[in-house]
Amino acid sequence: MVRTRRSEAATKLNPATSPKPSSPRVRRHSLCETGKLEKLPSTADVDMMDLSGNAECSKQQITPGQKSPKTDSRRTRKMSQSESRLDQPPKDPAAPQRRRSSSESRQKRSVDSQPEHFHTYRMHRIKFFDYEPQAINCIACDRARNRLALSRSDGSVEIWTVGGTFIDLYQQAILSNEVGTSIEALLWHNGILYRGGVDGDLVEYDMTTYRSKKCIPGHAGAIWCLALNKDETLIAAGTEEGCVVLFLYTGEGFEYMKSLQKQEERMMSIDWHESGDIIVTGGLDNIRLWSVDSGNALQRITIARQSPDKSTIVWSVAILKDMTIVSGDSRGKVTFWNGKHGTQLKMFSCHRADIFSIAVNDDENQVYAAGIDPVLIQFELTPVNASSDWLVWQRASVRAHHTHDVRAVVMMNNFVITGGVDCSLVAVNFEEKLKYKTIPLPHHSLVHVAKKARLVLLQYSSHVHLWTLGATHTTLPLADKSKNMLALSSRPVNLLELRSRKEEHIVCSDISSDGTWVAYCDRNSLRLFNLTMGDNEILPPKISASRLRGLPTTLSHLPIRCIKFSIDNSLYLGYIDGSVKCVQLKVTNSLPHIHNIISSTTSEKDISLGTLHQMVVSPDGSKVATSDSNYNTLVYVVHEDSLKLTWRLPREDMLVTALAFSPNSECLAYALSSHKVIEYNLMKRCYSRPTISSPTHKSRKSHYLSVVAKVLNMQYSSHDPTIILLHDALGVRTYSTKSGTIGSKRNMYPNRYLMHYEELDEDYAVVVERSPLALSSVLPQALAKKQFGS
Repeated sequence: MVRTRRSEAATKLNPATSPKPSSPRVRRHSLCETGKLEKLPSTADVDMMDLSGNAECSKQQITPGQKSPKTDSRRTRKMSQSESRLDQPPKDPAAPQRRRSSSESRQKRSVDSQPEHFHTYRMHRIKFFDYEPQAINCIACDRARNRLALSRSDGSVEIWTVGGTFIDLYQQAILSNEVGTSIEALLWHNGILYRGGVDGDLVEYDMTTYRSKKCIPGHAGAIWCLALNKDETLIAAGTEEGCVVLFLYTGEGFEYMKSLQKQEERMMSIDWHESGDIIVTGGLDNIRLWSVDSGNALQRITIARQSPDKSTIVWSVAILKDMTIVSGDSRGKVTFWNGKHGTQLKMFSCHRADIFSIAVNDDENQVYAAGIDPVLIQFELTPVNASSDWLVWQRASVRAHHTHDVRAVVMMNNFVITGGVDCSLVAVNFEEKLKYKTIPLPHHSLVHVAKKARLVLLQYSSHVHLWTLGATHTTLPLADKSKNMLALSSRPVNLLELRSRKEEHIVCSDISSDGTWVAYCDRNSLRLFNLTMGDNEILPPKISASRLRGLPTTLSHLPIRCIKFSIDNSLYLGYIDGSVKCVQLKVTNSLPHIHNIISSTTSEKDISLGTLHQMVVSPDGSKVATSDSNYNTLVYVVHEDSLKLTWRLPREDMLVTALAFSPNSECLAYALSSHKVIEYNLMKRCYSRPTISSPTHKSRKSHYLSVVAKVLNMQYSSHDPTIILLHDALGVRTYSTKSGTIGSKRNMYPNRYLMHYEELDEDYAVVVERSPLALSSVLPQALAKKQFGS
């Protein structure tokens, strides 16, 4: 039986919740347009393109290490304008004067405010990457290790590290499951993650390999909810067949213990009392209290129905120390009950639809609830008046941070963490008025560019697409002079599509620089293909992919987390245990084969390797750097027969989000989840400069609204090797290795998310973007909200 989390009354589309298309006037920076192969209802996109589908390319001025022209003072602008007037010849007073248009005035102001050492790029914008985020089903907190686990609608599980504050939220790892798996509940126990779903098993994960380690059958159908007692010795599971199944911890894991008395309806929510002797469950039209020792029901509370033919579902339930029961149901009501007598204390009708989840703080004087109506409501236990000791529950605050259904609400470190259908994770502190929200994009790159071949590889959930980049000539006339658009001489073409076996989730992928090799891996195996391009004069060009079969089993003995090609087409594999292997590939008589396999060696015995999540190869292919979950940043030197660990960089207290070698491979730069950028000189074995945090890291507590955006990619500038280009989902920054400072963010793409930014040469760059409107267009309908005048 498939679980549905949406009431019939909440199926109307709310046009007010959908993001409005941005106006073309907002686009002050001219960018490049690629072939329009997706249909997005954005007037700005259509306005900047040919209706026939022809793409355009633009010339963009970027100044490494400089702030945006908007931050220049008036005095500087006046001086630059006066200097430009001195350079011009005197005007003829008899010549007819033409009034300058507003667009020309804006262009003149932007040119006058630019410094003298700016660079001009041809920016190739890619907007046909149809990335679709997945909804959040449930969230579990590991307070001892300061991390989160959340499940998505596609069956994947993500591990997030919190760091110092929630602005440091970082997606550390993704645990892929079998296709069709629906995870409905997650639970942490001693650093080990457990999950329950429609398969009816309690599954234990191996946190070293991120694979399923053990399955304990529940023998009672699908598991909808899980709860752990205070002593952390028993797990209670609410099942489809109406049984509470208990699992006992034996020291080596949990084992099936017993099932309590069966009821007719399925159990949708469950919670333990602090004493460990009582369990409360919520189902259809009732709430029950259970005795753990006898296995019988102690109390049954009947919930009223809104209509005789429609049951009331208790989606979430919690029990406090004083036996007060808090419930949220499909009527949109939060109810407080006296668990000892089974009577109602107070009921709040604050939501317009189902309440999916409620959370209670540690002091048990605050309750938070949310559901299909995406507002988060706080209820607080307050005295009736200043002179009274009689405490009652009252509605305190209301926050609306989501656009669609909220499916999970948990408490952690005085923050309320919510997630739902809009795919964003939100952390709110009501007392300090802090809010952190993640962007619904992964924290690892899904785009890989072959610089020499001018190809781009786009990674989807279960397949990869290979595209050619559009070409243009700088001598061509501008398609749109007001936006510096260059017409394309050839359009991008989808050359190849590779699908994983049995629609398995693809973990990582990459393409070689010359476009002759493509590799990707799922959770169990590695796939390697040799590409042969046909005649380039034929459009579209033909391409053939031959799979390299019979790969050694030693290449897939552990889950692969990262794949990188070097300049000489050697394939580097980064494993989950932190080890690295180099696969040297050759093509002899048109037959691709593996020439040699080199494994990494660690000479220092005191290094405790963690889960590898970042890897980069130096430009000359002589070094490879890795970072793991134990805050290790290691650099290996490539020899003919080994990968020898040569440098172990000083450990930081944050995870590394991006790595980059300098053009001469002598320095390694890396960005941390705390928005700090560091450059380390490998030859001198010291920092290039004292590390300085970004402005966002310093002023993180000064704003109520803060968006969590990590550095996805970093690259040394092709014009100036002392400048490092950093990009996240919101824009591009520059880091100066001379001064050790990070420049202001340059949001070149208003109302757009950046999924990838990379320079191919000195005057050519590729940008992959995804609009919030395109992300929201794939989401289901939101709850209708009445607007004034409608």
